[in-house]
Amino acid sequence: MNRHTLLIIVALSLSISGCNFPLAADQAPEVTLPPILVITSTPDFPPPTPILPTEIDLEFIQLNAPGPQSRVGSPLIVSGFSLPTFEQNLVITITDANGALLALQPATIQAELGSAGPFESSLIFTVTEEQPGRVSVYYASPRDGGLVHLSSAMVTLVPGSDTLIQPAPSQDEEIQIGTPDALAVISGGTLEFSGSSVYFFEANLVVALCGAGGSGAPDPVCGTQDNLLALTTVIIDSPDMGQPGTFVGTISYAVSQETPARLAIYAASPMDGGLEHLSSVEVVLLP
Repeated sequence: MNRHTLLIIVALSLSISGCNFPLAADQAPEVTLPPILVITSTPDFPPPTPILPTEIDLEFIQLNAPGPQSRVGSPLIVSGFSLPTFEQNLVITITDANGALLALQPATIQAELGSAGPFESSLIFTVTEEQPGRVSVYYASPRDGGLVHLSSAMVTLVPGSDTLIQPAPSQDEEIQIGTPDALAVISGGTLEFSGSSVYFFEANLVVALCGAGGSGAPDPVCGTQDNLLALTTVIIDSPDMGQPGTFVGTISYAVSQETPARLAIYAASPMDGGLEHLSSVEVVLLP
């Protein structure tokens, strides 16, 4: 059983509690990033030794069409292949150059529960002029409504039906988390993480630690803002601009009891602040 499948099975059995936990105290200066969330870095710690994946995982949600740099008109057929999700549910969205939502459509993985399979859905959208946009496919947590995984492709949106679909690139996982392992038990208020990633804008990744669930104002990654336990950033150590590399870091947290949690690592677009890619792993936090 691979790590992705184990993550899905355990996520279904976790408690859907409404407990709230305080954010970890941050003391370092604020970091300016695209306006998805207010980002504050955690205190400095000696960097842990990177523990990288022994092999590259396939992409959790493979977005086969449209591929990056496609020209897309309406209606747009979005298709791909995904590992199993809760009730085999996915969500597909189209956003414009400003990040405004143009279309949202649920999709279902066409396979038995617990099995990987293809998905396909048709979306209708309207634009009055040619402009850049993003097609995203994501899986939301049944526990807290936050993101478990998100894949996307930058495209050109056109007002007519002048569609030119480009092929999808390699389907290796773009952000691969090497540590912690799925369902790792973390204690002491500090979680160490490491992995590898393709290159994103200025080699920046954002790291969020989501709790067991909350309520109140929405949060694009953790479901609600009071479910965000901690937030930091990490730099991809690339040999050169545009090249993939490794990352390693720590994130501080504070919980009062054993807490199911999710470590989410994602890239934000410099164009509109939207999410380009997100990977996550389920963990258990102890005080």
